[in-house]
Amino acid sequence: MPSSELHVPDLDAVERSDEEQQDNSKTVINDLHCCFNPLENWRKTANHELNEQVFEWFCNARSKNIPITGKLIQEKAVMLSVELGLDDFSASNGWLDRFQKRRNISCSVLSGEGASVNEETVNDWCSHLESICEGYSLKDIFNADETGLFYRALPTRSQVIRGDKCHGSKNSKERITVLLGCSATGEKLTPLVIGRAANPRCFRGYSTSSLPVTYQANKRAWMTSTIFKDWLQKLNNKMTLEKRKIIMFVDNCAAMTLSNVKLVFLPPNTTARLQPCVGGINKAVKSTYRKKTSSPHPP
Repeated sequence: MPSSELHVPDLDAVERSDEEQQDNSKTVINDLHCCFNPLENWRKTANHELNEQVFEWFCNARSKNIPITGKLIQEKAVMLSVELGLDDFSASNGWLDRFQKRRNISCSVLSGEGASVNEETVNDWCSHLESICEGYSLKDIFNADETGLFYRALPTRSQVIRGDKCHGSKNSKERITVLLGCSATGEKLTPLVIGRAANPRCFRGYSTSSLPVTYQANKRAWMTSTIFKDWLQKLNNKMTLEKRKIIMFVDNCAAMTLSNVKLVFLPPNTTARLQPCVGGINKAVKSTYRKKTSSPHPP
């Protein structure tokens, strides 16, 4: 006959089981951390202290946006090895390769001018942005920027047969200037294109007024104050007809008073951070142009 007594669990055993489960969880977490953290997974080398000092120097230099080459890392390592009394150390290419793998260091192309921007100036200007745009809706806040387009340049990358030498041809330096403008809501202004010839051969049979862009020309295909003022005046006339008043953010230009377009100039040397067109719009337009002109069946 079964006993009617209640079975009281062993609390000590339950407590021990919980502790073992926690220990197992910690072990799994530590294993995962080791797998995803390459530095933890590498064993310490005989030159561990030297490597640490070289990496500290590297991080300090890159925080100041100083370009660092592999040769420079090797020279610094030799200097530090002398200070540490490591007479048998040799900053070989093999050491450099292992050092870079351990620290996840790779060679990259440095581009853009963001490092030269004064953050204090940017933050101060951004703090006043709301008051600058006061009274204007998003559809009436515009930005315009000019960019150079090397319209005959070929791609710098190509599919090749493995093992073949990668030779290219000299790229064309012929360029035109394109002025792009758009609003905060995505309204696009008619692009202004500046070429070198007033009537290029490719325009034969067409009038400039029938083009989907506004076309101007001068000997160097550069933006001039006269061309920009003319473009602004036409934009002002357009906004007057639409009974709109807009605000336009631009880099810099000659002062100009317009009835329906208010010009606001961005602080000097802050284009890389504050210019919306530089933030991706110019690149997107150029990429679309390259894609269409590189197509086997161009439009």
